[in-house]
Amino acid sequence: MILFIGIIFISLISVTGYYYIETSKQIDERFRQDLNQTELGLKSASDRITKGQMLWEATYKKPLVTVTNLVLEEYERSNRTPFEMNFDDIITRIDPAYQDRIDIMLINTSGVAEYSTNKKELYLDFSKWGPFYKTITDMRMNDTFRLDRAVRGFDSDNPWRIFGYQPTSDHQYLIQTTYRIYDDYMSYAVKLTERSLYI
Repeated sequence: MILFIGIIFISLISVTGYYYIETSKQIDERFRQDLNQTELGLKSASDRITKGQMLWEATYKKPLVTVTNLVLEEYERSNRTPFEMNFDDIITRIDPAYQDRIDIMLINTSGVAEYSTNKKELYLDFSKWGPFYKTITDMRMNDTFRLDRAVRGFDSDNPWRIFGYQPTSDHQYLIQTTYRIYDDYMSYAVKLTERSLYI
């Protein structure tokens, strides 16, 4: 009788142990699957937000290119002599819809903002930031317009801004056009984030 009870007891323990191990494996597997699905969902949402932001930022390319072309025309008109350029005239020729949001800068071969419509940034020396100086040097030696991402900068009190870069034909200057987008960026980003969470 004791032997029979012992056999039953051992069998129960074995069966219980087997089901415990199997259940534990199933729970672990389901947890891994849920975790993978969560990661995929977050990555998908992040990708949608990034693509949406880039598409939205691209809407600023046209006005920045338009301003850059005005600067290039004035640069050539003044025989490639920046101190003879009429930056005030360029500003007056910009579309009134965004005229007060635009700044223009000419960065010389040394990485210094030699001319700027924003007096606070005049003579700003980009060579102090090695990696960025290399980037703007590469852009200056190129021949194409480049649109940068929307940023706030080092000072959180600054408005959101987006930058466009175009070298002059003689590669002596890099034209930086800045569009101050203020809080347009934040309101758009919040809407985009909220939308992506429900997709």
